[in-house]
Amino acid sequence: MHARRLGQRLADLPQRGRARWRRPQPGHCAGEREGLRGRGCSSGVGAHAGARDAAVPALARSGPRQLRPIAAKVPRRAVFVGPRTSRLGHEDRALPGCRGRSAGPPCRRTRGPGPEPAADRFHRMVVGPSRSGIRLHGIEDGMTTTPPLGGPDTIPIAPGKIPALGHALAFRKDPINFLTSLSAIGELVKVYLGPVQTYAVTSPRVVYQLLVTEAAHFENGRIFDKMRGFFGNGLITSNGAFHRRQRRLIQPAFSQKNITTYTEVMRREIGELVASWQEGTVVDIQAATDDLSLRIGVATLFKTELGTSAKETVKECLPVVLRGLLVRTLLPDVVFKLPIPGIQRLNDAERRLRAAIGEIIRTYRADGADHEDILSALLAARDDETGEGMSDAEVLDEVVSLVLAATETNSSVLASFFYRLAEHPEIADRVSAEIDGVLGGRQVQYEDLTKFKHTLNALSEVLRLDMPVDMFMRRATEEVVIGETRLPAGSEFIFSIPALHRNPDVYPDPLQFDPDRWIRRPARDLPRGSYIPFGTGGRICVGNAFAWAELTVVATTVLAKWRLTVAPGAKPKRVHQASTHFTSLPMALEAR
Repeated sequence: MHARRLGQRLADLPQRGRARWRRPQPGHCAGEREGLRGRGCSSGVGAHAGARDAAVPALARSGPRQLRPIAAKVPRRAVFVGPRTSRLGHEDRALPGCRGRSAGPPCRRTRGPGPEPAADRFHRMVVGPSRSGIRLHGIEDGMTTTPPLGGPDTIPIAPGKIPALGHALAFRKDPINFLTSLSAIGELVKVYLGPVQTYAVTSPRVVYQLLVTEAAHFENGRIFDKMRGFFGNGLITSNGAFHRRQRRLIQPAFSQKNITTYTEVMRREIGELVASWQEGTVVDIQAATDDLSLRIGVATLFKTELGTSAKETVKECLPVVLRGLLVRTLLPDVVFKLPIPGIQRLNDAERRLRAAIGEIIRTYRADGADHEDILSALLAARDDETGEGMSDAEVLDEVVSLVLAATETNSSVLASFFYRLAEHPEIADRVSAEIDGVLGGRQVQYEDLTKFKHTLNALSEVLRLDMPVDMFMRRATEEVVIGETRLPAGSEFIFSIPALHRNPDVYPDPLQFDPDRWIRRPARDLPRGSYIPFGTGGRICVGNAFAWAELTVVATTVLAKWRLTVAPGAKPKRVHQASTHFTSLPMALEAR
């Protein structure tokens, strides 16, 4: 019966040409070749060879004449199309990393054959096995459901472009609001950094494509190229196989066992700071958290007294380097060779910082002991495939990357956390009561870090609303299809995580500080790419567990003893440099 119905449906197809059967080509994704239900690239038909073989003779007898010769070849799933093939299938039905097309550009994971010419109309029927024989899974007849791919000329240009400067002034003034405003224009928008054309990505779906499903076809973009002059080839700036190798070597330094040890260092450093505060005084919390994060970073990287003088040099030079980081990424390289006082101070600080860290590395190598810190873990790391470790130069690049990333971002998040709670005293009271209930007057331990539900929700909301890093870049290493647009190799893409975190389609009332939104809708239930404070995919922050530990230890230790309010008359202002932070944040201290 099923075979007769199938034959009748086939006979009813419009005869614009001899209908033909198109076998799924070798090189398309595994889901399409194997016909796995729910995992294929088009209809997701399950595979059942016995049912298929039993149904083929019936189809050959009852199907339209032009299809009878090929009916015996029906595979686990077959796609019948009209005289020409259009782009069929959609990304949201594909395996991660696969474009999921039945006919059209091949899966990039396996490099199948190229596309056939697109048609303005098509016929398509997908058949597959059922328990009683071949089952008809659908016939489409009409206009193509997916429009042809656009090119670079189809992408709109962001408003406000200035000759020679492009959109540089808008970036300099307020990069987050500028990039957030582009979502009303499209998923991809042309933005110019001076004369350099980039594509701003405004959609979480497309950002996820850049960072995860198509990540193999991208590398770090222009901003990271500019940073390489100081960072070297560390984890932040490296690409490809070398980046993957370095990540494998670095990741053990942030194991749960090591994070437990680092937590003791964090607790000691914040304990000393809190003990130095006086009732009724005003403290610049931004400056305090800057200094605290620097001390925690140096103490967890270099735990011993070895190289004490070099560590003091690191503490002295690092703030200068951080202030000049944005300047280095935006200005031409030739500027840093000019005898400009500010540029010379930055060059000198960078040189002294790298020299001091290099001295510490040589001292550790000569000592040979495990000091239970990050540097010891990096020196002891060995590649599972080759058995080789990192050279001193490679370790130097990684230490520079780690100390800069950890210091700048964590201090900005902590300052924003205390500021947001001061703006919402009812949330601050709830968080403080939770801390009292968990700790009961004792010091926080590593085992406590997951027990602070309201505290963690408040920190998550700060990371959503006040994410300190404004923008990231990626560059295509080959021709790519992003969204519905085909773009050439070398195309530069820019995206803002803070802008994604303020998407009103995902976050109701997105500018409102609302920690309870994470109770109503946990991060795991959000669309992919919508909440990525530490990135995602193969370049997710290697120290994200370290960051969460530091944020939680500092937040709970401070709020267990003090209530912080914005000082009378203070008007905190944020600036955009290497990260977004307050110029100053005067807050009054009240003992609890």
